[in-house]
Formats: sequence, structure tokens, C-alpha cells
Amino acid sequence: MPEENSLGGLAKRWWKAKKTELLTGNQREREYAEAQAGNAQRDLGDKVASDLTFAAVPSLRRWKDNQDAAAARREADARAEILALPLFQLQLQVSGAVTGSASGPVHVRVEPPETDLDETDLDEADLDEADLDEGEQPELRVAIEVPEDGEGAPLVGGQPLLRLCFAIEGYHGPGSYDLGAQDDPDPLDYECDLGNRDEGYFWSPEIGPGQVTVGADERSFDVRLTMSGAAGEITLTAHLDAV
Repeated sequence: MPEENSLGGLAKRWWKAKKTELLTGNQREREYAEAQAGNAQRDLGDKVASDLTFAAVPSLRRWKDNQDAAAARREADARAEILALPLFQLQLQVSGAVTGSASGPVHVRVEPPETDLDETDLDEADLDEADLDEGEQPELRVAIEVPEDGEGAPLVGGQPLLRLCFAIEGYHGPGSYDLGAQDDPDPLDYECDLGNRDEGYFWSPEIGPGQVTVGADERSFDVRLTMSGAAGEITLTAHLDAV
């Protein structure tokens, strides 16, 4: 049996739709079949043009195969990197444009401030002597990450949580931080992707309050954000605890 996207498969799909278009007495079926036949004909033309091009220029086929293999390797490497990240137990509540809750293990990337200090002893006194560029504030970054294929993504209101990230500018160790007190925070540092990665929800002080509490051992985080996206606003409350 020909594969669906092979020349034989595309031709079979076109003929099946065309036959329905010509023989059916139902107007809605005819209109649907006509559209399906048109799509199959376009795909068939694209496939023929592509195959003829690769047949005429073998080096182009080899180049495309190499590009496809390199892309597959990059995807596999990125997936392995995410799955190697530490596991945290997540408890999440979302309300607003999306309503739901989720709990379970997630892979989390924690990036401590880039200083010469011992990451386990970041207090205010030490930060005054840290090797930072003039005007630069130490920053802690935390992100829940999920492989491109969505494996292991918690479901929130029926939608997979594909990414959640936040940052603390002026980080000086465990405690509570009012994110609105930061100097011009970047909304891209506060993102929640629900359902897809193209239209996420973002936080900024203009949208609403934002707060993060870092546990005494710096292995737990409580986050509350009011975020906005194309679908509307959400209020998100999350607790992360290292496993």
C-alpha cells in the first residue's frame, strides 16, 4: 500500500476525492470532496516538482538528507539535555482564560547568578563584593522545560504546559521578592506556554502583581503571576520543590 505522502498515495487521495465529487448527489459532500481534491492536486504537483528537482540534481538530494540528519541530531541533543535536568515536584493552579490545575514531576533548569561567589552562600553582604559589571544586578533564572514533542508535559485545563519561566533581578538569597519592584523587567523572562509554543502568556508590572518566594535551602520556589496573552489573562500560582 503506498504511503500517504508518496506519489502513489497522493494520486490515490486525489482520485478518491474526485470520484466522490463527480458521483455524489449531496451538495455538502460534493463541496467538501472538491476542496479535498484541490488540496491533493496541489500536494501532488509539489511532490512531483520536488522529486524531479532532486532526481536532476543528486547533490541537492544529498544536501537535503544531510540537513535533515543534522536537524534530527539537534532535536535529539536538545531532548536529552532537557531530560537530564533535575526533577522538581510541581503543584500548579491557573484561573482566567484557562482554568485548571496540575501536579507531578517536571524538569527544571535553575541558573544561579553569574558571580564568583559560592552559589550556596548568596547573601547581601557578599553580593556587595561580587565581581559584577557596573550597574548589573545578580539574577536567578528558573524554567520548567519540556521536550519539543511535549513528552511529560502536565495538562492544565486540557492543555499541555510546555514552558514556565521566571527570573529574579537583584537576587540575594532565600526570601520573598516583589517582581514589580525590579528595574524594567523583560516580559520574555516571565512566560507560560499552554497548548502551544507560539502564543504564550507573559507577565509585566503593568499587567498585574508578580511575586516569587525562594525556600531556605534554595530548592523550592513559590510563584504567583498575573499574565496576559492572545487568549486573555490568567492568574498562575505554582509551587516547585526539588525531588
